[in-house]
Amino acid sequence: MANQEHLKLLRQGVEAWNRWRAENPDVRPNLRHADLLMADISRANLRQADLAEADLSAAILVGADLSGANLRGAWLQATILREAAVDGASFREACLLGASLAGLDLRRADLSGANLRDADLGQANLSGMDLGGADLRRAYLSGADLSQARLDRANLSGAHLGGAALVGANLGGADLSFANLGGADLREANLGGADLSFADLSKASLNEVDLHGIDLIEAYLCEADLSGANLSGTVLIGAKLIGAHLQGADLTGANLGRVDLAGADLSGARLAKARYNDHTHWPEGFAPPPEAIDASSITS
Repeated sequence: MANQEHLKLLRQGVEAWNRWRAENPDVRPNLRHADLLMADISRANLRQADLAEADLSAAILVGADLSGANLRGAWLQATILREAAVDGASFREACLLGASLAGLDLRRADLSGANLRDADLGQANLSGMDLGGADLRRAYLSGADLSQARLDRANLSGAHLGGAALVGANLGGADLSFANLGGADLREANLGGADLSFADLSKASLNEVDLHGIDLIEAYLCEADLSGANLSGTVLIGAKLIGAHLQGADLTGANLGRVDLAGADLSGARLAKARYNDHTHWPEGFAPPPEAIDASSITS
């Protein structure tokens, strides 16, 4: 349980609290299980504080120093953490549902097992982080740096990843269905086994990415760069590839039923055994090669 003297000091206000911290630098605040619901403790010095399982729901911690703090299992639902210092902070198994972490450098924080559903992580730096299996449903990650991050098996369904840097990220087995990845940089990313059905990948950089056999049903890939990508065996039923760059792409055995390829560049693309039907819209003047399969019975 929280040290009641420490909790009383914090409730006296940030100015008094920070003064006490400055006068007692060797004391580690014990605020375990503390009720700080809706508290405004912006700019508070909470460095190395023990806030495990504390309730900070809807609290305001703008610019707070949480370096090295223990927030394991804490409740941070709808908490505002903008401009906070979080180096070495532990958010293991914390509830960050709908929390605002926009622009934070989280590279040295521990988010293992944290619930980040609906969280605002726009422009945040998460490069190289281990977020395997994380719950990021509907999270806002536009412009975030997730390069080299581990996101395998993560649930990113409905997440906003527009313009995000995902270079070299591990997204193996991740659920990206209905996600917005417009303009995202996915070069060298591992997408093996990922679900990209109904995802928006317009203008995304996917050149030379291995997309073999993954689910891209009804995905929006307009003007995406898929040059040299491996799309062999990929299910693209109903996908929109208008103006897509598919130069040298491998579409061997891909399912192209109802795919719209109007204005796409298929120069040098391999289409052996690729299946299409009467509803497949090819680029103007493009004739599917004889090695492709006209299969009008493809599910429409």
